[in-house]
Amino acid sequence: EVQNWDPATASLPFEDPLFNKARGVFTTVDAINPEVADGLASLSRHVALIAMDAVPGFLDDEPYFITGFEDLFRTASDDDFNDAIFVVETTPADAVDIGDIPPDPTGDIDGDGVVSADDHFPFDPDRALETSFPSAGWTGIGLEDLYPSLGDRDFNDAFLLYRYDVVTDASGNIKDLMGTFHLAARGASFNHRLGLHLPELPPTVTGQVLVERWLADDESTHFVDAPLSLADVVTTGQNRLDSLMPDTAVALPNVPGGFMINTNDKLVERLGASSRFVMTFDTAIAQADLGTPPYDIYWLRNDGTGFVDIHLPGNDSLADLHVGYPAETGPTAFLDDLGFPWMVEVPFNWRFPLESVAIEEAYPRFLDWAASHGTEDTDWYDHPVESEVSLPVGDYLIERDWTIDIPSS
Repeated sequence: EVQNWDPATASLPFEDPLFNKARGVFTTVDAINPEVADGLASLSRHVALIAMDAVPGFLDDEPYFITGFEDLFRTASDDDFNDAIFVVETTPADAVDIGDIPPDPTGDIDGDGVVSADDHFPFDPDRALETSFPSAGWTGIGLEDLYPSLGDRDFNDAFLLYRYDVVTDASGNIKDLMGTFHLAARGASFNHRLGLHLPELPPTVTGQVLVERWLADDESTHFVDAPLSLADVVTTGQNRLDSLMPDTAVALPNVPGGFMINTNDKLVERLGASSRFVMTFDTAIAQADLGTPPYDIYWLRNDGTGFVDIHLPGNDSLADLHVGYPAETGPTAFLDDLGFPWMVEVPFNWRFPLESVAIEEAYPRFLDWAASHGTEDTDWYDHPVESEVSLPVGDYLIERDWTIDIPSS
């Protein structure tokens, strides 16, 4: 059904903008759009139209048009004209007189040196390409939190899914970085805090960071932090965001009378918690100043006496938080003598071991993979013992209505 459309009544749109306003109708004809009825003719346009040059291999190598619609009253819209975007081809190609339609003779609308057909942000000279890591879905990280002991080795003390979206300019420098995280399970008696370390951030970097969180499956527990200055993150924060999830026991609490959450059986006891950050640099920075995804994601374990940091293998420990423990540095950091990690990275929809099931019992090929430092049995995660593992991780996720995002392309 189409909202406000009834074939038994008068046709839409109307010639009178007042009637179009009452019915919420927007058209390609400025003069009859609702804003005209309010005396705001300068805001009455709802379609952006651009004449594009032919692109080899696209639409029979003929020129075409791009039309973008704005679907809100222009007095209260975001004016991004991307609510519905069409590529329009005419046959023959010269059937339309482009007249006042702005042409794109250079193929580069924003002048950033990237052809508009290849530019994810064709109207923004500071942004050109958006890339996601992983390119589809999510990547999982399982935590064993009894470092430096290996504990029960079930790697479900906190099970996290992550994805990064990176926006770069025409030179390949990073303008925006967004990380989105979902906590699917918590099989631990300790509490944890999720953090991100970016050790190579330049000391002169400026910009801001926004952080948003959703606690478990309760829509009412939704928080957006006040903006953080990137200069403060670098100076007082030591290049770290320590509180992407401040407390896993609060973010993903046990069900009443339960012990741990989502790890005891093949059940979805509670849908997951979520967090996101958006980091925007005033001046785009070199990719080397950030490193490569997943960057240095870490968990801070709180055992009641203080925090200790646990990282993916190959990432150094944090000197100010790793007090009382041996320094972890270099490629063997956070690997024990047998090649066991405390955090393991796995593909989306991995099924983590159930409570107190050691990972080598749930995934028999894991030991050979760990002992070879990742060179053998590289598909170990595809061969579970069905009775010993959870549901696919995607079953624990919930869609979020995020209010922070990277700029619209």
